[in-house]
Amino acid sequence: MATTAIDPGSSRDLLKRLYQYLVPQEVRHRLGEYYTPDWLAELVIEETGYGGNLQHRFLDPACGSGTFLVLAIQRAREFALGQKVAPIVAVEKILRNVWGFDLNPLAVIASRTNYLFALGDLVAEMPSFEIPVYLADSVLWPEKKGQIMLGPSGDVVAVPTSLKVFFVPRIWVRGNGFLMAGAARLVEDMVKAKFSPAEALENLKSKGLVFPPHENAVEEFYKDMLSLEKEGKNGIWARFLKNSFAPMSAPKFDFVIGNPPWIRWAYLSGDYRKATLQMWKDYGLFSLKGHASRLGGGEKDFSMLFTYAASDHYLKEKGRLGFLITQEVFKSKGAGKIPSDISFEKAAQLLTKKKLLAMPIGGETGSWRTMSRTGKEIVGIQGRNAYQARLGARVEPYGVFWLEIIQVLSDGDLIVRNRVELGKRDIKSVESRIENALVYPAIRGADINRWGIKSGIFVLIVQDPIKRYGIPEEVMKKKWPRTFQYLVPFKDVLIQRASFKKYHEPEGHPFYSQYNIGEYSFSKYRVIWKRMSNDIFAAVASQAKTAFGYKTIIPTDTTAFFAVADESEAHFLCAIINSESVRDFIKSYSSAGRGFGTPSVMNHIAIPKYDPNDPVHARLSSLSKKLHELKARGTETGIVDLEKEVNGYIGQLFSSKSRA
Repeated sequence: MATTAIDPGSSRDLLKRLYQYLVPQEVRHRLGEYYTPDWLAELVIEETGYGGNLQHRFLDPACGSGTFLVLAIQRAREFALGQKVAPIVAVEKILRNVWGFDLNPLAVIASRTNYLFALGDLVAEMPSFEIPVYLADSVLWPEKKGQIMLGPSGDVVAVPTSLKVFFVPRIWVRGNGFLMAGAARLVEDMVKAKFSPAEALENLKSKGLVFPPHENAVEEFYKDMLSLEKEGKNGIWARFLKNSFAPMSAPKFDFVIGNPPWIRWAYLSGDYRKATLQMWKDYGLFSLKGHASRLGGGEKDFSMLFTYAASDHYLKEKGRLGFLITQEVFKSKGAGKIPSDISFEKAAQLLTKKKLLAMPIGGETGSWRTMSRTGKEIVGIQGRNAYQARLGARVEPYGVFWLEIIQVLSDGDLIVRNRVELGKRDIKSVESRIENALVYPAIRGADINRWGIKSGIFVLIVQDPIKRYGIPEEVMKKKWPRTFQYLVPFKDVLIQRASFKKYHEPEGHPFYSQYNIGEYSFSKYRVIWKRMSNDIFAAVASQAKTAFGYKTIIPTDTTAFFAVADESEAHFLCAIINSESVRDFIKSYSSAGRGFGTPSVMNHIAIPKYDPNDPVHARLSSLSKKLHELKARGTETGIVDLEKEVNGYIGQLFSSKSRA
């Protein structure tokens, strides 16, 4: 007979890869899960100060496949070995003190398996034990949902699930006694043995798990489990409910360490936003009201709420929290005041070897600006902007609204093909004849260079820019019947859009309604810059000559823009935001990546209203026009010198004398 020894490190890597294979990256990212390499997890644990002391309690409240837990267990084992702690004592303390929570069932399975491998030969010391990794919501416990009630059967906590609403006896979950663990195991055993409700109640009483006046609540809960067993649906429901209450029953922890979920507010489900809204407000993270609140406005990230809730719920007095948080969270609007003893400076030194000066933009609850101390001279740029920035048109799904022009017919109609390859949805590729009136050249972020644009894509805009919803069907059928006929086969796809369900379906708007399209989208001139980049790249756009005539260029939602009516005014604005000082200023408080270059970043730049009689304004406008001409000709010679001149005039523009 041969025996095989399992190497914990290799098995962990295998399980991590298996988990990533079973749960595609797109799904993991929708859940806010991002892969944490071992070296980075090790660094976070080291910097937070967890050394494996068996008396210290450790929690990863979003444990994923268990990376942080495994590293914590390794440290605990090394500590036990160094202190000559008996193996049985070591494993008991690890199981008591190293915990994990996660909402993803597959993640919990992977994490528990990795936990088991990390314990290694210590497992042999325990005849039976429970791995303290629980399928639970670290932020929104059942009791946090306001579901404690006095039902017909007594004092219970309502827990909604995909199967039904369960009413769990409150005595099993109140305080930190956590009778639920023992009760769940016993209920499961009795259900399998087909104990009658009366027999089960007596057995629970003998174990100290029920006492007056809670008999009815306990008996009704058992009847529920028994009924499900008879229907063949019981499975693990008692255990699942026990897991749900694990966060609220857990004693406080000395160390709370991990990588919290990174999910934007807008991507949380409507039910979850509603359930957590009061928590956002209680922690001072949410200030939206009215329409903005309904639309889920702002760039808030769930990791913000997760961080506050984790420190509040789980951390002991003088405990230590170590999370992987993007700098973007500290800079995003609504991040709140960052305590003075929590600084990004140390991490910045490690990564960039330079010190940063941090200060809030727009008050203590605004975005946080970080810049080198030598960059303080650009702070004069900060102030109120005379112009409102806009987000580009949201024309999704791309496979319906983004078009390739195959042929222009003699009557002006177009033969088009939908660009299904540019989208992520499974949409049928078709060629159709449509009218040209609603087809426009479009600009994506990738189409923008500094001082120039290149457009090779067309979009179908079927939105009334004044009413802000789709052109009425009767109008489409009368004026543009071919375009309407093109859209009808895609109706099932279009009505499934989250944006349609949220903004248009409740109002009965046409099924092809779009979003982020207004009169400003068709203004004569637009100063457009790319979003989700690492720098500002801006250019002026107006109309483009197409094979079917001159058409307004439409900025799409990977861009943002200023809309103006005057060409000189547009070039004045373009010169400002393309200047080195303004770009540096924006980068000081808007992190590179998905949140970079949003319309809100322009709110903090003191751009004055264009005055054609001001020589500085006029010169900046003239320089931008020249730079656009050079870019259009493909001539790089002279661009650097003209940009230096722009930078010089920007200094004058934002000087106290010029702004006075």
